[in-house]
Amino acid sequence: MCKAYLVEAKWYNNGYTPTLEQFLQTSWISVGSLGLQTYVYCLLGQNLALEANDFSEKMSNILQLPGRIFRFADDLATSTEELKRGDVPKSIQCYMHEASVTEEVARDHIMVLFRETWKKLNEYLVECSPLPREFINYAMNFGRASYFTYKQGDGFGDPDSEQKKRYMSLFAEPLQVDEAKGI
Repeated sequence: MCKAYLVEAKWYNNGYTPTLEQFLQTSWISVGSLGLQTYVYCLLGQNLALEANDFSEKMSNILQLPGRIFRFADDLATSTEELKRGDVPKSIQCYMHEASVTEEVARDHIMVLFRETWKKLNEYLVECSPLPREFINYAMNFGRASYFTYKQGDGFGDPDSEQKKRYMSLFAEPLQVDEAKGI
């Protein structure tokens, strides 16, 4: 993840806009998915040391696809605001630069890639992956959570977003108890 951050920092400092593929090869990691998914894999009791030789090959799709889903959902919702704050170009801007198209055309293209990535993830899971079912469920839920977080705007960074309020009600706010009804 630190290496991915360094690559993005170099792009930013040099004023470089990567191709969409260059961006996607780095950004699915910098969005944080690789660290989270590796952590979950280990929490499930999987021994990485025994599988070190074939781990990356076996895990490549299941790690990369949910990370790309997260990246696409985030970019579709937040890229314009993040650029105003001085962040690196996102997938939309990379495609705009690479293909010389408008933002609307680029957004449509990224949405197509978003849908295709979901299809690939579903196909991979139907192929009876050798990975533990719990991990596969996590990978699917990771994609779902990212879509939910960003489907109506920046559900992570915008303190006034509806998604952030929903997350707070689920995880931070105490349940309201109506003693008269016994609930």
